[in-house]
Amino acid sequence: MLLDSHTFLANQIMDLENVKARFIALSSIYRAKLQHKPSKRAWSVIECVNHLLLANEFYLVQIIDKVNTVHSEGKTGIINSFYSPGLLGNYLAKRFGKIGDSNSNLTAHKKTVPKIKRILTEAEIDEIINDFIMQLNFILHQLKSARNVDLKKNKVNFIWGFWIKIELGNTFCLVVNHALRHVNQMEALLEEKR
Repeated sequence: MLLDSHTFLANQIMDLENVKARFIALSSIYRAKLQHKPSKRAWSVIECVNHLLLANEFYLVQIIDKVNTVHSEGKTGIINSFYSPGLLGNYLAKRFGKIGDSNSNLTAHKKTVPKIKRILTEAEIDEIINDFIMQLNFILHQLKSARNVDLKKNKVNFIWGFWIKIELGNTFCLVVNHALRHVNQMEALLEEKR
């Protein structure tokens, strides 16, 4: 599907703003619920957030590098004004998003598995929540800064293998869809707890 690059980025921004608003709303719920695990193998809400922080950090470093390099080298301006997602990146973005299917069988990369092994204090929970909100704001800033960056030509490494490169546009989709997937999961967890 061919989209105007600015429309594509505006859609990603709108989706991520939605994720942020939903997360802020659910994180205001009584803190003890955020650590509830429905089973030994399932993640709690706070573990989902920790997972997103770790996964997003992997991509953010590369996104920042690509966006800043383009801006510092003065390569902004006339770019391909249309964006068509690449096959592999599009598949991965959809697979990691699985909108509406927060229970599909995906295994987290070992670098992004939450390492929380104890009950956290309220201050620690607040810190994780604030870090995630700041990270979402930073991703939003990068999306807005990418308006004059070629989303197809600039590529980043995929977390499962550095030999796999995905387009910057698909990377934004993957990050946004992944956050949406886990916010759906968090809301489902809190609904179960009621």
